[in-house]
Amino acid sequence: MLEPLLDAEQPDGLRRVRLVATVLAVSLGSSLQFGFATGSLNNLEEIVPAALAEHGHPIDMTKWALINSCFSIGGLLGSYGCVTPLAYLGRKRTLLAANVFVFLSSVRCCSSFARCPARPSSSNADRVAAST
Repeated sequence: MLEPLLDAEQPDGLRRVRLVATVLAVSLGSSLQFGFATGSLNNLEEIVPAALAEHGHPIDMTKWALINSCFSIGGLLGSYGCVTPLAYLGRKRTLLAANVFVFLSSVRCCSSFARCPARPSSSNADRVAAST
């Protein structure tokens, strides 16, 4: 039989500790991670457009803002899209199925780096030109 987390027979001190631990786990487990991920994208605001421009693919701030907002929209659509797999597979199997996509995208990303020749950055090219 399943027992409730907050049993009525427990002392008040233990009930409060369990209640506070549950509230902290739920609040930190969702909103903190989403905010951290969004903040991580915002920290790349200067690095990624500069790197893309260096390799011949310039991007303006409007496109970068669109990319950044698509991250949040993807999270919203993903949370609505997981309802059907959760109903058929359960939580554990749905998470495992989602990790298959994460693994495949990581393999694809790593294999694309392996096929691309390294391009010297402008600072490296300037150093080579200055030394000759």
